[in-house]
Amino acid sequence: MIEVFISYSHMDRAFKTRLEVGLSQLERQGQIKSWTDGQIIPGQEWAAEISGALERAHIVVFLVSPDFLASDYCIEKELEAAIRRHDVDTTIVIPIVIRPCDWQTTFLGNLQALPDQAIPVSRWDDADDAWLSVIEGMKKVLSDRQERLKIEAQSSLPVVAQEIAKPFKKWLTESEVELAHRNKDVVSLQDIFVYQDLRLLDIESDEIALTVSASEPSVTRGWALIFGDEQTGKTSLAKMMFLRLVNDGQTPLLITGEDVKGTDIEKIAKSGLRQQYDNFDFANYRAMNGKSLIIDDYEKTRLNRKHQITFIEVAKRFFDCIVIIADTSFQYIVPDIPSLDGFAHYELMLFGNVKRYELTKKWVELGVENEIKEDQLYQGIDALKRHADTLVRNNIVPSKPIYLLTILQTFESYSPLGVELTSYGHCYQYLIYRALEKTRISHNEIEVYINFLTELAGYAFVKKVLAVDKGGLEEFAREYNARYISIDKDIVVRNLVLAGILFNSTEGLRFKYKYIYYFYAAKYLSENLYRSDDIRPKIQELIAELHREDSANIIIFITHHSKDAWIIDELQLAMMELFDGHGEATLTSDDLHFMKEFIDEIPKLILEQRDVESERRKDNLLKDEAENTEREIEKKSSELEPTALLAQINKAFKGMEIIGQILRNRHGSLPRNTLVALTEQAYDVGLRFLQFFLSASSTAKDEIVDNIKHHLLENPNIDNESLEKEARNLFLLMTYGVIFGVIRKIGFSVGTKELDEVYVSIEGQKETPAVSLINQTIQLQFMKNLDITTIGNLYSRLKDNPACGRVLKEIVIQYVYMHHVGYKEKQQLTAAIGLPINTQLHLERHSALKG
Repeated sequence: MIEVFISYSHMDRAFKTRLEVGLSQLERQGQIKSWTDGQIIPGQEWAAEISGALERAHIVVFLVSPDFLASDYCIEKELEAAIRRHDVDTTIVIPIVIRPCDWQTTFLGNLQALPDQAIPVSRWDDADDAWLSVIEGMKKVLSDRQERLKIEAQSSLPVVAQEIAKPFKKWLTESEVELAHRNKDVVSLQDIFVYQDLRLLDIESDEIALTVSASEPSVTRGWALIFGDEQTGKTSLAKMMFLRLVNDGQTPLLITGEDVKGTDIEKIAKSGLRQQYDNFDFANYRAMNGKSLIIDDYEKTRLNRKHQITFIEVAKRFFDCIVIIADTSFQYIVPDIPSLDGFAHYELMLFGNVKRYELTKKWVELGVENEIKEDQLYQGIDALKRHADTLVRNNIVPSKPIYLLTILQTFESYSPLGVELTSYGHCYQYLIYRALEKTRISHNEIEVYINFLTELAGYAFVKKVLAVDKGGLEEFAREYNARYISIDKDIVVRNLVLAGILFNSTEGLRFKYKYIYYFYAAKYLSENLYRSDDIRPKIQELIAELHREDSANIIIFITHHSKDAWIIDELQLAMMELFDGHGEATLTSDDLHFMKEFIDEIPKLILEQRDVESERRKDNLLKDEAENTEREIEKKSSELEPTALLAQINKAFKGMEIIGQILRNRHGSLPRNTLVALTEQAYDVGLRFLQFFLSASSTAKDEIVDNIKHHLLENPNIDNESLEKEARNLFLLMTYGVIFGVIRKIGFSVGTKELDEVYVSIEGQKETPAVSLINQTIQLQFMKNLDITTIGNLYSRLKDNPACGRVLKEIVIQYVYMHHVGYKEKQQLTAAIGLPINTQLHLERHSALKG
């Protein structure tokens, strides 16, 4: 089915409605599925919904008018996004001119517009004739697009590659790392491969232009350069591109930069093709159309610049399509090779939430695709992905496929018996051991290398440097050899560099990845906690600066190494001091009475029929956006003094996350009263911040509303009465959003399925709406327990508290949309919390952001 995105100014709603009427027959016939922002319901993130719909759209229609051209959002967000997709042939853009305006001077002026002769709809004598012209024009575009999709679908049908040579075919199925899975003896590349996303780079401006999937046919249809760091899956991508082209009926050639030893392209092609195909006829191949060349690790070619220029030129004449995959550093050499002009430039991206979800899903389904029940599938995905998300958060462990697969494998097989480290600590250690294995260091020497890394990280931490320069390294080596059995520093450092654990930068010797430094700096501090009087003050200093990324992460890693009660006590004391001038928000009806009218006025929540996988994808897209925002906030926060408000807020949230990690990792070894105290402290600090926010926003309400009104004044079509009401509602919507966000943040920070009795205990002591909503979040997200009776009882308690009642409904809706819940259970929810079911209803979105 063709997906059609309709962009318009809200001043042109009547024209949008008339277009939808014209398209309704095509919708009923199942030819198209149209989308407008009117399909966004309250509570959804409208920016993410629009972005997701644009990403899915095969056709984007713009209703062009003076108001459309004057809308910043229509032009700067929707039009620019559509243009980028149009430029790489993933989306067709259709301008429909509805009112006279100067549209020809924009990008749209380059396109064929509708209706006939681009005469504005409003200028036609008969509007029905105008819209008939529009629909007929769109039908022609639809017919062409459907034919293209049909061809692509046919070409994607699997074709048995009988001509591929068996040794090469075996190599194509091998993953970059040996994996063990409980449901499959041999895990092939195809079992677990997920296509990476690519950033299309504008080399001249060095700006990111567009993100596309590496599976897009457009990537392999012309000339493409793909850059990626080590272990980002470049070779796996090359293999999968080769196989996809074979399945499309083509005969691609896959070589490496090391194979490019000269400029005789036919000699290189003959050699490669004979290894990759049985009974190959080169004369026939030479006469073929659509010949494709894939070069992996191109940076490894030994050709000099002059001969690289020649090689690329002759390759372009011999092959119709060329994909060159190279290390990120090669992009700085590209400008010196003019024959690469005209190549599209892409950058391999690390795995965000969407890709991590796809990979985890493949792992959980592996070997049981036809048997696994949906509830088991989603429970398995959510549990494993939550572990992976924690470990790669803020790129501490790079979110590369090879690391993620190792994490998934480790957590599936992890056994805590006899292991002092937490499960997360064990996983970090396993990643490091895997790196050490590269250099074939004997098991007898492993302890020496681990100790060397621990002491080196400690030296860097104490000296407050990230890189140890030559003089510092000599000093460190002398101190190390004076304290321990002497080692050959140069040999140890060389092996650690070869293992990818250390690297030499211009400033000196550094740990290659953050997690390795954090792991060993924390190990050093844990081991010396009672050996040196200097260590405790340093840990206290780290806790005082939890708003800083490095401080927070070292503390997290210390909790993986140490069970010492003193560290937990210090963390609790630090949390107690945050927002200590405020009590915990209870969110009673008296506290939130000012929101009652607002909640009554906004559209009621309705339980719609949603596709679970689509909802999960949208949720992961939102998480990616949220993490990007969070990184920006953390960057700003790290530069602030610990007493600054933003630093205090970030410190509170970091503290909750650290407490959550302690609860998940130490729930089996910490005393029950300690678990209760830690959990309660996390609840309290989050709710104190919420009370601080509610008090501050109440005090500054008039100032905030005036500021909102100032921004709304940019819309000349809003009257004074509407302006006042809209500003007030936006203020209340912001307040509601913070309440909902903090409740979810606390629940997601400290939730784990093993501590149900702890949460029940806290609610027994603090039976407030706020605590009950936190616990309900944990019940649904971690226990996967849709207890309709409990939910109904809570809703009854909140009957005079419409704001909290709506929060409860949203918590429930988010769970239902992302899990397979039966219709009978949905009916029971309707009765329990007044949540009606409607599979078709679309609520018109009221927004002043457009038109």
